[in-house]
Amino acid sequence: EIESDQPPSYGGEDSAPTPLDLVVMGLAGCINVIFVMIAGKMRLNFESVWVEVEADKPKGAKTIEGAKAVLKIKSGDKKEKIKKCLDQALATCPVGVIFEKAGIKVNCELEIVK
Repeated sequence: EIESDQPPSYGGEDSAPTPLDLVVMGLAGCINVIFVMIAGKMRLNFESVWVEVEADKPKGAKTIEGAKAVLKIKSGDKKEKIKKCLDQALATCPVGVIFEKAGIKVNCELEIVK
């Protein structure tokens, strides 16, 4: 069960994420989960991994028009190996595919944390 709401300007109480917020959270979760699955197959070593996504919804637009994702990872493996894993995750993330088919560009950056 998931609660969602709208801000008061849309008749809600702002008590929970909006449905659009949940979609953006779904993208972050999907990139994270698919990355971890592929990392296991590639024997990529890491201590932690998380994804932050910011969506761009211009004022007056019906929906988001773009998003920026940053995958942050604490790992001693080579950047090239991590990037290859991320590229594969982005190519197969089902939520990312939905964004792509909707014409919403998702730019994803890699940040290796020490």
